Amino acid sequence: MGTPTAVGTFNFTITAADTYGDSATSKTYTIVAGSVSATSASSGAVTYSVTSGPATISGSTVTLTGVGSVMLSASQAASGDYAAATATTSFTVNAETRTLTFAAIPAQTYGNAPFAVSAASASNGAITYSVPSGPATISGATVTLTGVGAVMLSASQAASGNYTTATASTSFSVNPEAPALTFAAIPIKAFGDPTYTIPVNPTGYQVSGQINLYN
Repeated sequence: MGTPTAVGTFNFTITAADTYGDSATSKTYTIVAGSVSATSASSGAVTYSVTSGPATISGSTVTLTGVGSVMLSASQAASGDYAAATATTSFTVNAETRTLTFAAIPAQTYGNAPFAVSAASASNGAITYSVPSGPATISGATVTLTGVGAVMLSASQAASGNYTTATASTSFSVNPEAPALTFAAIPIKAFGDPTYTIPVNPTGYQVSGQINLYN
């Protein structure tokens, strides 16, 4: 019969899981698997391998292991009138963007001690904080209140490993402080005594009044 020769086109198709993204040529890094398939007119068995790049393959199931360019190969055994055949394809694995989330910050009262804030995601990229607006300052992750009103905080996370940069923002209100108003001790007075000044001492203020003793 002579030497078998391959006929037809040997096509390589990547079927991605939904979590990989919509593009057939550009995936998003996620530790999940998708299936690949290579077909031709031959019925010879097809085996797959990862020639290079951040992925592994078991049977026809690809698992992404990082970010970069992945090269896949398929080899089809000779069968009947068809010779052995090979094909390659490649795709790009992009860094994944994870959601950066602030821990809840309750309403504050002016005069409260400085407090820490935090934002987190699946990435371990460094996070920096800032105060875009409002009566507060921040050093590292510690917020110091400087007045009354609405405060907006922002967090920015640097790209790291298989994850892109990320940002987040949150806001909280700073309510006025209610001063503690207290009377100083008032000594016993007699009818007819001169006018007496009453010292009233709220926190942070000095208030006074007078009382007249009449018959």
